[in-house]
Amino acid sequence: MSNKNKLIPGLLGQFVRARRSALGLSQDSLSRISGVSRRVITRLERETDDPSLIADPRLPTLDQLARALLLDVPQLVSGNVASNIAYCGQESQIRVAGNFARLRKEFGFSQERLSEASGRFRTYVHRIEVLAFTPCLSDVESIANQMKSTAVDVLAPISDREYRLRLARRDRAAAPGNLHFTSSGSFVSWPPEQLDMASSADQRPNALDE
Repeated sequence: MSNKNKLIPGLLGQFVRARRSALGLSQDSLSRISGVSRRVITRLERETDDPSLIADPRLPTLDQLARALLLDVPQLVSGNVASNIAYCGQESQIRVAGNFARLRKEFGFSQERLSEASGRFRTYVHRIEVLAFTPCLSDVESIANQMKSTAVDVLAPISDREYRLRLARRDRAAAPGNLHFTSSGSFVSWPPEQLDMASSADQRPNALDE
């Protein structure tokens, strides 16, 4: 992971601290409201020039912090902390999956090619798009950069229809008997052959991406 992409989580800590102060919240209060541990909040807000010491939160943590700070996730990540755009209710993991699939096809990337271009293992983007893996903020930023976008862009809400379809697919895949385990013991939420092309999502009721 490059130091450049570590700057994004580093700036996030400044934005969290500014918004928390504006709302009159202590770190303990924010921890209690958000469900994020005080230790994580302290590390996130810590100012340091050492990239190895910068907290790099995963997407569910962003959701928890944004809700508690009365913001939507893109506003928190971009530093637009003076706004009052409430959390829209869409999980960041599902937003990123949908926006990755859309942008990837616009730029002509296969999942494997995008994974390799961003320096990740071959199935990395696939695992994100099928909601089998939750990336850190810096990973989201570096993959988005390959498509001339930013983490803020891919954290934008997706259509309600696509969101419901992706959420339903994840819930069905997580049902007992629907998990597909690999030889290493990890799981893929559903087999690739069950996934349809995202570009046809508006024409076919169950279509997503592959």
